[in-house]
Amino acid sequence: AAKIYDASGTAYGGMAEARLRGQLEPGLALDLLQRGMRLRTGDARMANVDRHTLAYMWANYAWALALRGRMTEAHDAAAKALVVADAGFAPGFAGTKWRLGTAYLAMADRKEALEQYDGGAQPDPRGSYGQRCAQAARDIRRN
Repeated sequence: AAKIYDASGTAYGGMAEARLRGQLEPGLALDLLQRGMRLRTGDARMANVDRHTLAYMWANYAWALALRGRMTEAHDAAAKALVVADAGFAPGFAGTKWRLGTAYLAMADRKEALEQYDGGAQPDPRGSYGQRCAQAARDIRRN
């Protein structure tokens, strides 16, 4: 998809997330996310289209940085994800919060991960990411 045409950067973000979820090549995930974010932010038409997509990329960037041990940068990327997230779009906001919770777990910050998961479960309790957030929060509380 990226080779055919991806002016939005979405395909690069997806390829990066697949690597992160599979715990494969966080360095390559960083490169893919950088490319995706450059495409996404370099096109004025894309600036306000599906804002959650850019928030996902920033949250995944935080996750990848944490896996590489770059904690200060990971915290900065997580903050950027929240800045660009669209709280008015509950499914996208919950998806951002789920990714941020996962990033904070990679940073070994269970308290902040729990806050992110709780924050994603509330606005979208029946949605896929809202349910993922609720389950992740339950798992943290159990352990």
